[in-house]
Parts: sequence; C-alpha cells; structure tokens
Amino acid sequence: MVNSAAERLSGYAREELEGMKIEKLVPERCRERFARGFEAFVRGDAAPKERHEGMFLRKDGSEVPVELSVSVFEFAGKRYLIAVLRDISQRKSMEDKLRASEEMFRIISENSLVGIYLVQDGVLRYANPRLAEIFGYTQEEMLGRNVLDFIYPEDVEQVKRNMEERVRGSLPAASYVLRCVRKNGEVFYAEVYGARVSYRGEPAIIGILIDATDRINAEKRIMHLNMVLNAVISINREVSRATDREELLRRVCRLLVDSGGYRGAVAYVLDNGELRRVTFAGRLCSGSRELAGEAAGKAEPVVRDSSIGLPILCDRLFGAMVLCYSGEREFMEEEIEVMAELMRDIGYAFRVMESEKLRREAEAEVRRTREFLQRLIESSADAIIATDLEGRITYFSFGAREMLGYPQEEVLGRRIYELCTPESGRELKKLYDKLLEREVIRNVRLKLRCVEGKGVDVSISLAIVRDENGRPVGTVSVAKDITMEVKAERALRKAYDNLRRLEQLKSDIIANVSHELRTPITIAKGYIELAREEEDKEARRELLNTAVKALVRLNDIVDDLISVADIARGKFRLNPRKVRIGELVRRAVDEKQESAKARDVKLELQLECDVSMFADPGKLQRVLLNLIDNAIKFNRPGGRVTVRVECRDREVLFSVSDTGIGIPKERLKDIFKPLTQLDSSTTRHYGGTGTGLAVAKKVVEMHGGRIWVESTPGRGSTFYFTLPLLAAK
Repeated sequence: MVNSAAERLSGYAREELEGMKIEKLVPERCRERFARGFEAFVRGDAAPKERHEGMFLRKDGSEVPVELSVSVFEFAGKRYLIAVLRDISQRKSMEDKLRASEEMFRIISENSLVGIYLVQDGVLRYANPRLAEIFGYTQEEMLGRNVLDFIYPEDVEQVKRNMEERVRGSLPAASYVLRCVRKNGEVFYAEVYGARVSYRGEPAIIGILIDATDRINAEKRIMHLNMVLNAVISINREVSRATDREELLRRVCRLLVDSGGYRGAVAYVLDNGELRRVTFAGRLCSGSRELAGEAAGKAEPVVRDSSIGLPILCDRLFGAMVLCYSGEREFMEEEIEVMAELMRDIGYAFRVMESEKLRREAEAEVRRTREFLQRLIESSADAIIATDLEGRITYFSFGAREMLGYPQEEVLGRRIYELCTPESGRELKKLYDKLLEREVIRNVRLKLRCVEGKGVDVSISLAIVRDENGRPVGTVSVAKDITMEVKAERALRKAYDNLRRLEQLKSDIIANVSHELRTPITIAKGYIELAREEEDKEARRELLNTAVKALVRLNDIVDDLISVADIARGKFRLNPRKVRIGELVRRAVDEKQESAKARDVKLELQLECDVSMFADPGKLQRVLLNLIDNAIKFNRPGGRVTVRVECRDREVLFSVSDTGIGIPKERLKDIFKPLTQLDSSTTRHYGGTGTGLAVAKKVVEMHGGRIWVESTPGRGSTFYFTLPLLAAK
C-alpha cells in the first residue's frame, strides 16, 4: 500500500509500486546494509529506529536523501512494516551550504587581524589565532577556560554583568573598553564588541577584541595635557587675585590634584634659608623634600621616576613644588614647560604680595590702634557702664543695651542706681562710697532692672577712672549676667534635696520589698515544716493550704514587681479575650471575703451591670483584687467595703469604696506612681510594696479606660475606673 506522496517522491505510479520489492528503491551501494536491517526488523531482532536517514532511488535513476521512520505491527498472524519517508534534500542542501559557510568563517577568522571569540556559559568555546596571539597563549590553552580568567580583577564584575545582560538580551550589541591580562601577567587595554547569538541551540556571545593599549595611552596623554592646561587656566585666575602666598599654594595644589590629574602636589616655601612644607594635596609624594631641594638648588625642573620638582622663582627663589603621578608615568616635555612657566607666574605673584603685605600691615596697625578699645568694649557681652563721680551714666555699651533693653539715649545722664532694684540700688551706693578708697571692687552680686521691669542677676566689678594727672573723673562698671548661674545654683540645691529624698525613698523601698517578700516565705516555710510533722491528714491539709496562700501572696508581689519593671521598659502587654464582667467581679469579691472577715470588715457587691466584653481577665482581676485588698487593708475594724459595677452611656464604671483612713489631698497625685505609699509609717503598719495602684492604672489605660480616686481623710476613699463598651460583644 502506498499513498500519492510516495508516487511523487519515487516517480512511479501506484500500480508500479504495489508488489515491487523494496530493494529496488534503494541505491545499489546501499542495498546490502539495507537488507540486513530489513531482515532484522522482519524477524523482530531489532527495534525500529524513530528516525533513519538514507538515499532513495527514483524511477528516473536520480537519488533523493530521505528521512525514514519505520513501525512494526502484526495482523492476522503476520508481521507488517509501515515506512514513512520524508524528502530532506532541501535540508541537506542547507547543511552543505552551512558547512561551506563555516569553512569560510574559519578561513576569515584564522586570518583576521582582530581577535575573535565565542563565549557560552562563561566558557571560551572558540578563540581565533589572533586572539591567542594577543593574550600570549596557544588556542588550545585558551579553549575551555572561564573567560574571566583573562580579565583584570578590578574589571571582572563589570564583565560578568555585561555578559549576563547580553545573554538575556537586555543589553544591545555595543563596544566597550576593559583591562585584560596576558599570559606573562602584563595588563593591557582591550576594546571588545560582543553580540548575542544562538550556538547549538543555546545563547552565546560572539565578538571581536582589539588591543587598544596604544590608543588608550595616547588618549590619556592628550586628556591629561588638557587637564593640566585647564588647571593652569584656573590657577592663573587664582594668582591674579591672591593676597596670601600660603593660601595660594593650597589652592594651586588642590587644583593640580583635582583638575590636573596628579596623584599628589606638595608645596614648600623658603623660610630663613630653609625649605618649609606649607601644604599638600592628594597623597604626599615620596622623597618630595629632597626633590624640592634639588630643584631649588639647580633653579630648574628636576624629573625623577614619576615625580617632578619645580622651583618657584622670580628674580629670587621663593620655594619649590613637587608633583607626582601614581604608578610609572613619564612627564611630557610640553607638560614640563607649562608647569615651569606656571611656577614663574606664582613667583611673580609672591613678589607682588610682599609689597602689598607691607602696605596692608601698615594700614592695619593704624586701624587696630584706633579701633582696639572700641571693639573691645562693644564686642563684650557684659554690660559696661561709665559714670561721672556723681553716678550719672556717660557711656552705655552694646552689651548693656542687649542685657537691659534700654537704648543709650534713654539712660545717658541718669544715675546708675536707677537701673537697680531698690535693695541692690542701696547696696551699689555703699560700693561707690568705698570705691575711692579701694580703687577696684570685684564680683559683687546685685540685681539690675531691665526695661520690662524684670530683675537680672549680675556680678558687677567697679573701678575708678583717673585723668592724666591722676585725679578721679569717673567710674567704669562691668556687669556680667549670671542669671543662668543663679538658676543653676537653685536647681542644684533643689536636685540635692530631691536626691536626699530619693535616697531615703530607695532605703524605704528596699526595706519594704524585702519585708514583703520575707513575710510570705517565712509563713510558707513555717507551715510546711509543721505539715511535715503533723500526722493528721486534715490538719496537714489545712497547714499546707495556709502555706499555699502565703506562696500565692508571694507570687502576686513578684508579679506586681515584674509588671512595674515591664511598664518601665515598655514591655507590658495585654492578652484580651471575651470575658463576662459579672463572673470576673464575683470571683474577685469571693476571693477576698476571707481576708475581709479576718480584719472584721464587711465586703459586699452591688452588681448593677453584667455584660461581656473583650479584656485581659487575669490583669483585670488583678486590678480588682488590688483595689479590694487596699480597701480592706486600710479600713478599720467594723468597717465596710463596697464593690459596685454600673453601666453608663458607653462605658462600664467600677468602684471600690471603703470606710477607712482616707488619703490626704496633697498625696492624691502621687498614689498611682510606682513603689509609692503614703509614708514609711504606713508601709510599716499596713505592709505592701506600693506597686498595685501603678499596675492597676497601666492595665486600665491599656484597656482604653481611666482610673481616679476620691477621698476624705478619716472617712474613707472610693477608687473608680472605667472600661469602654466599644469593645463589648
């Protein structure tokens, strides 16, 4: 059986093909190999290949390359073969052309004057002879190596990024310059051009590489010379307006390094026959002093390695400058000539500066003599006030005007005592009476009155002013504002008093906490020891229950102390969940009934509101227990404690009232502070660490509520706190 495509491929008609032996469609030279394979398929000794290429013999005797796919199946006890043939002559033609193209590429590549490479997965897959020659390797030595092995270490990251982006297609084909390393270790500049290609079905980079060392170095020389010329132009502008030679040298050195491309510039001036270094920019050139001395001695440029010494002269020697490059680099003749001319310009500027300096110094001396006293007085922040012998003000300094706020014209002619507070005015009059005898009176504390009427604390010193004949003609007073010092002294005294109180409070707290911790430990220890000796089970259980209560009390004290510490560190946290308020309050009241009975105090609950809300039940119950415990503890025998819960507009109001000793009004603001009780006697009488109310306040506020107290000494107290119903469910 054949189809029409087989007719077209073979040139035979269907009738001719059907019944024809398959060997007739195979060229003579291929028949023996074909027969062996065919027999193997028929016998079932060989599995059919998915694809097989061979030559097909057409009716006209021409041969056509084909791709053959064979499958075997059985039908009615017989084995059959189905062969599918595809004409691949066009593909073979393309392959022949490709081989020819590859041969042409090989010839071009091997005779190219530029390096040609192919990189795939970072590995050098192809390198032409010129590329190997540039790097100093053989082709075999280069192939298969990581391309980064041939890159200068400082350029490796850049090359890696370029290759990755080019392989991804995000970087267009373009040329760039990098540094490479030859086999002998020599570093050279290379210009590369790479493009993304597909090689064996995977992305790769093909490109060319040119040794650009000579071109780059020439460009660098031209660029550097341009930089030097630009720096010289900028320096000439500085020279034309310079007034100080050391400042000029600093600017010159900085410009030569920043704009001229030198690694370092060092300047020396001739000072008492010796060269003295005045400045440098960049890195300090090695051997610069010796080179500067040699250039100054010869009065001409001296080049040594990568440094040059240049004398600064104009009629005479003023100094020298040393410039240096980084690494090995030669100074160009044009560069030396330009720099020598620049040093002559600087020398001329120095000569002009010397004459200008002499003129300025003479003028400055006259100015200083004329302005010294006025500047001294007016620049002082102290109040300087001159008077005649009767105390009338004749001069009121800028410092005095700033300190007291009076304009000078308002105070001239007034008596100086009028600028003091009444008490200080009387004191100042006494000082003036003593001044003629003592000439100078120093550092007397008085109060001056500023224009707003506010007092200013000052330390005043007074002195007699005499004329050229030694006769007293007036006084001068210098007042220094010591307001801040006086405030600091007062603050220091207050701080000292507070420190003493804090020291006492610390001692009380340590003693109190120690006592509060020891008490339950002692109780628990005693009852446990008794329980160990007790044989009666019921009695032993009662003893152990008492010990447990003491340990629970100890745990509550420790919890309160930890809570205070967590609050101070900002680590106090809530764990809210849905809770029934009535149940929570009843449990707290029930827990304290026994304690109330022990102190002969009636504890009652008025539950007018019972809602569910989200809150931290453990911490909320702790608030209630602390408030109830305080109400019982600070009550009188026969007293009463009332716990009430009410529903208000948008909140639940809790209150704990007692008929106890009450709280003095002046202490109400302090009771919610950590470790606070009314006084040490209260602590000794009633016990406690002073932490409960501080923790209660924090818990209530973290729930969005508020807490306060109302109290009348001798009649009792009521503690209130609210929780918002916004969180109620």
